[in-house]
Amino acid sequence: MKRTSRYHGTANFAADPLGRTGFRGTLPRRIGPATGVVHHTVKDGQRLDYLSLDYFKDDRRWWRIADANRAVMNGADLLLAEDDPAGDGSLGRSGMLGRQFVVPRKEE
Repeated sequence: MKRTSRYHGTANFAADPLGRTGFRGTLPRRIGPATGVVHHTVKDGQRLDYLSLDYFKDDRRWWRIADANRAVMNGADLLLAEDDPAGDGSLGRSGMLGRQFVVPRKEE
């Protein structure tokens, strides 16, 4: 794993007593507290990658915003708000509209 990866230093899943690993990959990484710099209110059509581009000048750092607000969002909320063609909230993102969250520093 590259030293620049946010998963660098994260442990792999351990094998069972028979030496089998049910899942190849790493355990969840530790997420430390992030210092909020800006409070952002979600508007219709916004996406985390676009906000990352606006705030950090890098659309691939969207995860910094998601990590700083893990109590209210996760990576699946990359699309913060979008049309709900079924009209039943099944997309699960309409609840993000108007919600406020913090935008942390690009690096901590």
